[in-house]
Amino acid sequence: MNTKNNFPPNATVEKTLSHDVSFTILESSTDCLKIIDTDGRLQFMNMNGQRLMEIEDFDLYKSKSFWWDLWNEDYQEVIKNALTQALKGKITQFTAPCNTTKGNAKWWDVMVSPVVTKSGNIFQIISISRDITEQKKYEENLRKTQEKLHGGLKVANVALAEVNYLTNTIELSPEAAMMYGLPTKQLKISREEWHNTFHPAYKNALEEEIDKSLKLNNSNSIEVEHPIILPSGEMRWLKVNKQIFFDSNSTSLKPLYSILAAQDITQKKKAEEEIKESENRFRTLANSIPQLAWMMDAQGNIYWYNERWYNYTGTTYEEMMNKGWHHIHHPDLIEGVLAHFKNAILTGQDWEDTFLLKSKQGEYKWFLSRAIPIRNENGEIMQWFGTNTDISVQKETQEALNLLNASLEEKVRIRTEELVAKNVELEQMNNELSSFSFVASHDLQEPLRKIRAFSTRILETETFSERTTDYFNRIISAGERMQNLINDLLNFSRTNATELNLTPCNLNEIIEEIKQFSADIISEKEAILDIDELPTIYSMKTFLSQLFSNLINNALKYSQKDTIPYIKISSSIISGENINLPNVDTQKIYYCISVTDNGIGFEQEYAMKIFELFKRLHGKSEYSGTGVGLTICKKIVSRLNGFIIATSQLNQGATFTIYLPKTYDN
Repeated sequence: MNTKNNFPPNATVEKTLSHDVSFTILESSTDCLKIIDTDGRLQFMNMNGQRLMEIEDFDLYKSKSFWWDLWNEDYQEVIKNALTQALKGKITQFTAPCNTTKGNAKWWDVMVSPVVTKSGNIFQIISISRDITEQKKYEENLRKTQEKLHGGLKVANVALAEVNYLTNTIELSPEAAMMYGLPTKQLKISREEWHNTFHPAYKNALEEEIDKSLKLNNSNSIEVEHPIILPSGEMRWLKVNKQIFFDSNSTSLKPLYSILAAQDITQKKKAEEEIKESENRFRTLANSIPQLAWMMDAQGNIYWYNERWYNYTGTTYEEMMNKGWHHIHHPDLIEGVLAHFKNAILTGQDWEDTFLLKSKQGEYKWFLSRAIPIRNENGEIMQWFGTNTDISVQKETQEALNLLNASLEEKVRIRTEELVAKNVELEQMNNELSSFSFVASHDLQEPLRKIRAFSTRILETETFSERTTDYFNRIISAGERMQNLINDLLNFSRTNATELNLTPCNLNEIIEEIKQFSADIISEKEAILDIDELPTIYSMKTFLSQLFSNLINNALKYSQKDTIPYIKISSSIISGENINLPNVDTQKIYYCISVTDNGIGFEQEYAMKIFELFKRLHGKSEYSGTGVGLTICKKIVSRLNGFIIATSQLNQGATFTIYLPKTYDN
């Protein structure tokens, strides 16, 4: 474990590099790279390869063409043999001609390798074909150099060079020339020219390292990684191994020559830089989040914490190693935390827990902790990432809410007891109201009937002065109003007390009965009743008779002088969601029944007040009545789970609209 940066060991970095950079390496190669399935069909060719082979549309070949079909017929067996060897786990290399798709002749240096899974199975073959057409032209001139460098040519993707310290010259292999960005014709350069390819920032240190290696008291081999600058200005990273050979026949043992093996590691360096940048971004992000954050390996060993962890706990990295984090937990909770923690590691499931963590001031705060596993492409857990979120404020708020809830529950209990007492009191009042109804219907009405009867008989049998006669008429009228008021109050009280017994009610028949009952006043006022075809609704007939009787009689009573009363009754069906009234059930369907007249009307501001008990808009001398009729209407509609509203303008008539549910809930 790297204790300096607290990140995973190099093995993990190499796996990440292999996964993230493989495609970039394939595409950035100047060679023709191909991936071939085990049947010999082409599956992939990098863009440089397609360019070299002059392939305009690779889809014409992908999974359709056998690799050997692209080669000259004389070499197809060589290709098949190379694939056979690869399927046996062997790497083969050969040189052969292969024309491009446009017929241009090319020579290729080809390496064929198997791609093996961790379990040892070969599932693909990779072929690296390097265009050596130009090299073939100069093959004879390069023969001697190739013989000297024969041992190094066995190393894949390695460029060889020989340094002659006697002549201060360097002979390059073609691969080395290309690696250093030099033309393949220029295979012999001076040491000064070679040193000039070193990156300026590294040149002095490299030359000191080279001079040091040429002394006998040092190792005769060195390995170094350094960047070079190509003539094009491009920077390239190389890994160079150098073996120095000394003149053993000379007393001074001067260095004669050395063999260099250089490997292009530019892509690896770029990948390392990308990983380093990624790690820096991750570290910056992890340090900027408000939570405490940490990472642990697959075995449960935490190896990294963000800065907020150290700021909160006041600890150091060294103190946290070897499970030092146990000491940050509250001693009463640590066993439960460890049990949940170990279970998450065993099962690979996301971990979540709530516990107390000690701050550097020594106080404990509540934290919500979560950790998720980070898996590789095979689903194996490589590491875990966890956070601790301070929820102490939420905890305090929750405790306050719990206290408040307890207080509210106590208040609800007290209020419930009060309501129970009120219900008992209400029942007593209802009993008293029933007694009053009995008294009103019998004891109160009987004296009134006698007062009216005897007053009428006296007037009929005796002769009085005009003034005395007026007094008797007032007595009779007052008694009649009192009896009407008692009857209305009885009807009002019965509206609440009557049990609902719903049956089909034909509104047409009910209205007809009301017309017959009120035939005298209708005839007297020559009123016109315009009745649409009305529905049969599921309701209480007595309630509906009382409701529409009150509304029709009101329309007749409050008609305008010198105007024939006109009463219109119509109905429709409407959805509850289209009724703009409080407490309407939007899921129900309603009957909408309207009663409209051309009477004296009223100001709209009184539309709610007219339904209140004893509320009158006119004096008794103008219009008779008790102020209870419309209150009874509203009570009846309410008992039937409906709504009633009034709309009017003064001297423009009035409309009473009733909404009754089409169906009733049981």
